[in-house]
Amino acid sequence: MAITYSTNNVLEAVKGQIEKVAKEYFDAVLLFDGELSQAITSHVSQPVYGVMKTFAFVAISDHVPDFSTGSGSELRPVINVDIHVVVRADGKGRYLGDRIRLLDAVDCVIQEVFHCDNRDADYNNVIVSTKFESRQRQDTGEAVLSHIIRYNLTVSRNA
Repeated sequence: MAITYSTNNVLEAVKGQIEKVAKEYFDAVLLFDGELSQAITSHVSQPVYGVMKTFAFVAISDHVPDFSTGSGSELRPVINVDIHVVVRADGKGRYLGDRIRLLDAVDCVIQEVFHCDNRDADYNNVIVSTKFESRQRQDTGEAVLSHIIRYNLTVSRNA
């Protein structure tokens, strides 16, 4: 049986969509697999990313959504994707400037990035529907502020 879609294509489409629509909010958009703490250690804490403050990490979600189709089986595959928005904190004033930076970036992802009018052709070729599921604050440690945004993406059969 042939593979009908590529998970790599789905993640690349999400990454590309964030980069195109929200580039002013993020210093880097990265794909990763694993725990957020690993991504923070590998990227946010490294000197090579010195002046970068705001990151989006895109990954397959380990969360199982609460939905099903009328027939019980999916006509098209649904991939659950987490977007972790991470801001490196600057110390004493972090709950002002850094909090504002975090919330602006998260609001942009939720309200603009996947809005129908902003979807790029590359994104639309891979993903046929985008369903917002949730937004939650994450505990990530002392020097980092983070929210997780969850989406259910229905994949094109030829992605």
